[in-house]
Amino acid sequence: MEMVINLQEYVDIGERLRTARLAKGLSLTALSDIVNIDKGALSRMERNKQGITMPQQVEICRALGITSDYLIGLVNDPTMTHEEYIKVAQEKYKFIGDVFTEELLQSLSQERLEKIVNYIKEQAIMAQLEQKDDSK
Repeated sequence: MEMVINLQEYVDIGERLRTARLAKGLSLTALSDIVNIDKGALSRMERNKQGITMPQQVEICRALGITSDYLIGLVNDPTMTHEEYIKVAQEKYKFIGDVFTEELLQSLSQERLEKIVNYIKEQAIMAQLEQKDDSK
């Protein structure tokens, strides 16, 4: 039994698929020929009307030069994997390793992790402002 990704449970995979195809300069027909998936099926995938099997996802991502992690919304950079992003984030935000377990980091999308980091930054700024007010 093949696992089929329900496109509507995730980010707008169809839009990411369409954007990547257009960025590569491919028509639906051209991509269909490359990945050996019916043009109509690809069109339905782009409109989130049809799921995508794991083998289809692999072929589409290869043809478009994108990662599966990008396609399903774990990262915003089409060429980066989620693991690569986590390493970059850990370097950029040193405190992440102290606050989050590796398991938790793996479960967060790039967008979600960045929201958390931005929230922490905002809270730190607010705390500094409150300290200045308290010292007056």
